[in-house]
Amino acid sequence: MAAIVGDASAFVAGSVVGAAAMACLGVLLVGASARWRTAWWGIALLAFAVAHLRADLVYRPYFATHDVAALELPTQVRIDAEVERDPERRANGVRLTLAVRALGRGERARAASGRILLHLRNAQHEWARGDRLSGFVRLRRPRNFGNPGEFDYEAHLARRGVHVTAFAFDDARLVRTPGPAPGALTRWRVGVAQLFAAQASEREAALLRALILGMSGELPSELRESFARTGVSHILAISGLHVGLVAVVAYASLRWLLARSEWLLLRFVVPKLAAALSLVPVLLYAGIAGSNVATGRAVAMAVLVLGAVLSDRQSSLAVALALAAAGIVAAKPGVSAEVSFQLTFVAVAGLLAATDRFRRWWPGWEDETLLRLRPRRARVLWGVAGYLVVATAAFLATTPLVAYHFNRISLAAPLANLVVTPILGTLLVPLGLLAALAQPLSPGLAALVIWLATPVAMAGIWLVEAIAAVPFASVRVVTPSLALLACLYAAFLAAAFAQGRARAVGVGGGLGIVLLLGLGGAIERRTGDELRVTFLSVGQGDSAVVELPGGAVMVIDGGGLGGQGFDVGERLIAPYLWSRGISQVDVLVVTHPQWDHYGGLAFIAEEFAPREVWTNGQRPTAAGWRRLEDAVDRVGARWQTVARGFERPWAGVAIRAHGPPAAHGWGVNDGSIVLSLTYAGRQFLLTGDIEEVGEAALVAATRAGTGIRSTVIKVPHHGSVTSSTPSLIAAVAPEFAVVSVGRDNRFRFPHRDVVRRYRGHRARLLRTDRDGAVVVVVVADGGIDVDGRRTPSNGIDSM
Repeated sequence: MAAIVGDASAFVAGSVVGAAAMACLGVLLVGASARWRTAWWGIALLAFAVAHLRADLVYRPYFATHDVAALELPTQVRIDAEVERDPERRANGVRLTLAVRALGRGERARAASGRILLHLRNAQHEWARGDRLSGFVRLRRPRNFGNPGEFDYEAHLARRGVHVTAFAFDDARLVRTPGPAPGALTRWRVGVAQLFAAQASEREAALLRALILGMSGELPSELRESFARTGVSHILAISGLHVGLVAVVAYASLRWLLARSEWLLLRFVVPKLAAALSLVPVLLYAGIAGSNVATGRAVAMAVLVLGAVLSDRQSSLAVALALAAAGIVAAKPGVSAEVSFQLTFVAVAGLLAATDRFRRWWPGWEDETLLRLRPRRARVLWGVAGYLVVATAAFLATTPLVAYHFNRISLAAPLANLVVTPILGTLLVPLGLLAALAQPLSPGLAALVIWLATPVAMAGIWLVEAIAAVPFASVRVVTPSLALLACLYAAFLAAAFAQGRARAVGVGGGLGIVLLLGLGGAIERRTGDELRVTFLSVGQGDSAVVELPGGAVMVIDGGGLGGQGFDVGERLIAPYLWSRGISQVDVLVVTHPQWDHYGGLAFIAEEFAPREVWTNGQRPTAAGWRRLEDAVDRVGARWQTVARGFERPWAGVAIRAHGPPAAHGWGVNDGSIVLSLTYAGRQFLLTGDIEEVGEAALVAATRAGTGIRSTVIKVPHHGSVTSSTPSLIAAVAPEFAVVSVGRDNRFRFPHRDVVRRYRGHRARLLRTDRDGAVVVVVVADGGIDVDGRRTPSNGIDSM
């Protein structure tokens, strides 16, 4: 446990000095006292420190001069590399993990090392592990967007030893040199994948590849969403469920088969022999499943459990679980921050606790209630009850973590696990494995098995989609705090291990604190008197979240990046809203209908049910816009066309539209909605993508009496040279200018002339590509806090 805590602490806060001090303290304690209790404390502190230091090196590594990560990035360079791992095939392309061998070409080539994650949008070659790749690529350092609540992509890659990424639209200019002839396991894996594709329909084949080969990235997104809504996504990842099934079936089969031999019974302990031989099919399955972290973790757990059988410690499964966790942390520093690691071990711990209580409770209840029941029927009932206990325990144990990481609670999960898991896990997985085993021996027999498996796959998919379609099968929740999670798990521990009054106090106290924390957060949002505007970092696009006094929320624009493979709403905007405790949005504003401003708003409309959607009246025919319209119509939101003169007072905030003019004929950018928000003498000016023409109209209207002098301006059009004219900056006279812009964008925004203009007016320039999300808070007395830096309350006259 100390090692796991030390490993996790490096992810939260890397304190190398503190860890070193604890290590020294642990060594001193161990050496200074012979008493076991003190010695164990010393060993625990030492384990904590060592695990912390090893994990800290994962997140903050030292790079040798020949490592590709030591280059000045971003840069364009020719690489010579080898595909180190099985390619990850996804709907939006292929990802290759490359081990770098050299940089440069010809006489300038030099030996190099390190890893690169290369994303190919359109791969023409059939890449495989062991292939050599050479060609020019643009290297970048992976970096998070910098928004609260977002997935930590940097740390995710660091745990895989990747500190450099690259992107290529296709591999036409990359030279592929096939590696050595693939080994038997690789040929087997490829043959099984081809067999599934040839013998089953597209969705059933994709499901079989996910269950048997771990290729879950090829599963259709809508089917993946159905699995998530029903709470059975764990079936899609090759983990403890699949490896455990292989281990159990192999152990039971081998034990029964070996027990048929009198010679073996007299000379060996058959259960131990069966456990030892079971490792062979487990390792074979790991080979065909490919090289992924979850499979390796599950195999390690299976090996430890089988080891417990071999060492006559079958009853010490909790010890085996702890050893498995410690061993995995030792082998993979930083792994405790992986969601799959947390879910796996929390689920198993919940199962162990629940089955232990069930085994102690059942005999007494059976004696009182089932005394007259026949033994066979009692065993059947015991099996059904045990299965219900297992399913419920796994659901309860993992639900808080699922809510924390995925902002989802699947209310249908207990039912889905009862009916779907037996079909897919107990029937389809064995059939798929049987087909995989038969493939190299008899393709005809393998095809027959797949023919039998296809109806099972169809039934499983139908059940998953039917359950997912039930209203409230899954509900979205805001991100629970770590304190709330701690109280929930304290209540679970009390329910599992405490007795009598202590159990009632522990459960009641834990759940009571959870309720108080939840109510306290809701009350704080409803009674707050701050205006908070957060300019999110969404790449080359715009998105701002406005939290009004009293808890109302506006989302102004929501787009970014270049294509539709990355949903900005799902990946960036929604996690921020959930992290702020926001479950509903009152108003969506689309300043103008361009993808980099509305691309992520369909997801926000679907999940946050806005009451109104404000637009400038333009309605394009693009597929992305139609998806937004459909989502808005489904939730029943009201469309509102906004033009100059529109006003909406709201919770003490004056909301005004300064553009576009009501007359038609404006271009897409100059037709942007321009809003001002005024509160406590401070004003925000949100300008969309207006350019020189739109800015001239805005300044002309200002001379007619519509004030745009503001404390904060959202820099027009991402800082392009065609915007932020001197006349606009002079009319606004901002103290703070926020540029929403993508890192290393091809337009080179913000333009240096624009930066010079704002600095010439002594405005402090903030950029989402460098600063991440920019948070501006105005309190009731006019004080303003920008990214944590307080400015005195010297409110300006914004009229």
